[in-house]
Amino acid sequence: VDAVKWVTKTQLIDMMNDPQLLFSPWFRIIANRWVLPNGTGWWENLQDTMTTDKHCDFDNIHAFDPPTEHLGGGGDAGPLFEQEKQQEQEQVKEGDEMKKQGAYGKIKTHKESKIKQLLHTDEVWSALTLLYIKPLKSNLESEYIHNKFTPDDLAF
Repeated sequence: VDAVKWVTKTQLIDMMNDPQLLFSPWFRIIANRWVLPNGTGWWENLQDTMTTDKHCDFDNIHAFDPPTEHLGGGGDAGPLFEQEKQQEQEQVKEGDEMKKQGAYGKIKTHKESKIKQLLHTDEVWSALTLLYIKPLKSNLESEYIHNKFTPDDLAF
C-alpha cells in the first residue's frame, strides 16, 4: 500500500478512471465487481454488508485475471484464467505445458526422476521418520485444548 485516502463513491470512481493512478489488481477487480455496482454494491448497502451475510458467497470460487495495466513486465505476465477457459473449450489434453502458469506468466517447471528424488537422503529420512518411526499426533484431544476452547470454537 503506497497511500491511503478517504473518498466518496464518486471520487473513487473518478480516481479509478484516472490512467495516472495505479490501483492494486485485486482492489480494482473487487471494487468493480462487488463494491461499486449501482443498487447492488456493498457501498450502497454498507449496513447490510457489515452486519449480515447478504453479500457473502460461500459457494463459489471467483477467478480473477489482472487488469491490463498489470500485464506484461519482466515475467511477461498474461491472462491466466482466460487462457484456461479457451484451453478447456478446445479440450486440451491433461498435463499440457501451457497450463503451467505462475503469477508472472509462464514459468519453467523442473522434472526429476524417481531415482534422483530418492538421492535426497535428508528428505527421504524425514518422510520415513514422520510416516513410520515417530508419526505426528493430533493435539485436538489434549486436556489443554478441551479446557481452552469450547466445542463450538473448534467444531468438534
